[in-house]
Amino acid sequence: MFGRQHGGGSLMVWREICFNVQIPVTFLSGRQKSENYQETLADNLFPSGEILGGTDWTFQHDKASVHASNSTSQCLRSYIVSVLNWPALSSDFHPIENVVGILTSSVYQNDKIYSLAEKLRVTVEDA
Repeated sequence: MFGRQHGGGSLMVWREICFNVQIPVTFLSGRQKSENYQETLADNLFPSGEILGGTDWTFQHDKASVHASNSTSQCLRSYIVSVLNWPALSSDFHPIENVVGILTSSVYQNDKIYSLAEKLRVTVEDA
């Protein structure tokens, strides 16, 4: 999530990374529940996974409650997605955490402050 306490709001993003293609960031709204997460997967991950890796790819996420719910596990099984198990709140060797760190550094370089969430959104899209 991107946001600093300067009155400009915040953004919640979902990002997927692939070794050979840059995939656009997805902006989320509101509190995320399992159903929202599954919609994000259905709208973003499953279509791009099929295009980029066919049936030979592995998905990695942590054990956050929306990721580890029974309904999300069932959703992933229904799409026949291979999932790499990962503990909650563990950033060790978690590639997306490195991407988020690089993206955050770029977005907030030179101590940039955003007074409008829309300006922050445009900067995140461009980063």
